[in-house]
Amino acid sequence: MRNAWIVAGFALRESVRRRVFVVVALLTVVFLGLYGLGTWQAFKSVNAGELEEGVDVRIVAGAILLGLSMFATLFLGAILAVFLTLGAVRGDAERGLLQPLLVRPLTRGTFLAGRFLAAAVVCVIYVVVVFLVAVLITHAFGDWWPDATLVPALEMAAAVAVLVALALAGSVVLSSTANGIAIFMLFGAGLTAGLLGEIGEALDSHTLSNVAKISCWILPFEALYQQALADITQDTVGFSKLAIDLGPFGGARTFGPGLAPYAVEAGDFTVAGGATAMRALLDGESVTSGPGGHYAFDGLRQAPVPVQRHLPIMIGGSGEKKTLRTVAKYADMWNAMGTTELMAHKIDVLREHCAAVGRDISEIEFTLGIKATIRDSEEEAVRVWKAAMEHNRTPLANVENDNTFWNGTPEQLADRLRPYVEMGFRTVISEQPAPYDVETLERLIGEVVPLVEAG
Repeated sequence: MRNAWIVAGFALRESVRRRVFVVVALLTVVFLGLYGLGTWQAFKSVNAGELEEGVDVRIVAGAILLGLSMFATLFLGAILAVFLTLGAVRGDAERGLLQPLLVRPLTRGTFLAGRFLAAAVVCVIYVVVVFLVAVLITHAFGDWWPDATLVPALEMAAAVAVLVALALAGSVVLSSTANGIAIFMLFGAGLTAGLLGEIGEALDSHTLSNVAKISCWILPFEALYQQALADITQDTVGFSKLAIDLGPFGGARTFGPGLAPYAVEAGDFTVAGGATAMRALLDGESVTSGPGGHYAFDGLRQAPVPVQRHLPIMIGGSGEKKTLRTVAKYADMWNAMGTTELMAHKIDVLREHCAAVGRDISEIEFTLGIKATIRDSEEEAVRVWKAAMEHNRTPLANVENDNTFWNGTPEQLADRLRPYVEMGFRTVISEQPAPYDVETLERLIGEVVPLVEAG
């Protein structure tokens, strides 16, 4: 074992002499700088954009951004592994690395063990450090931490160690160029296996899912990478978790990074299929799912049927490609949140979807979501709101730019509501944090509504 460490030391000194680490360090700084810029801009857009009810967009953005950085980090680790294991025997002899060892002959196994130790130590440290720096950058710009940090870092380290072993094994029998191509093709094969798994899950194809699982066991670095992706959101639940699972790099465990188009179409099929079945059930019909659908039921009925002859279906959200199209097809009521400018744009998009499906937009009732706190003065309303945020352990930094919080007097809220009424909103739904603010609800109904109705 001592001889293996001696070989490792010589290999590292040779890499330092050839300035491999200097080049890698410079490229890594560039990568992290670009990641920091992208993360800053992404969270800036998240803070200024619309909020989807039930989805913590900060968690979704943080998970997807960190997932992307993990993919890039492992890819850079694969490149480093290839270059640190180039020509492990013949190449080292030609470069003179073996000359200091001639006085103490070594077995091929000892020499290869030394080369593996050198490359693995460097690549493992590199991947772990870059991953942790990416975590810190994500937190610095987005105030978001992954659910787990140490375990994903170790899984990424194990994944790159597997890549080092494959690169070293290939360097023994292949030329430097051929080995580099082979490793990158294996890396691509792992990515493809992950994509097949995501497609198989979206299409409910057991064949594709099984192919993906078998491929991950054959290429264990891919399985480790997927597990690391899953662990960064292991405690996330609800619609935020669903959004991450439908995203390009989030929520993987047995499947790898997915294609957004497949996720979008699968999500659209799920929502539309659910809305169709729900409408039929509420109308007293019996519903049987089609073959290969996302839902599976046979002769499903709602008992007892609703008292109303037509129980309305409300769909909330503002996604322009999927949600608003589903609203145009199936919704009796639509709930949305945002500024007047944003809502005017969403109504235009909804109107286009309604025209496309041959429906009159006036058939859909517009409902506006707000988060109101009403007091005699704006200062008092803000004080009560801050106390509610503290009670619910919600950092003010996470909500200070959220324009769906309306804090003020009845007159101020009435002034803000009138432009929405002019756009067609006739119902207001106020989301209240615990403990529920009875005064706000009473004044919203008893004072704000009459002011708006009076014009």
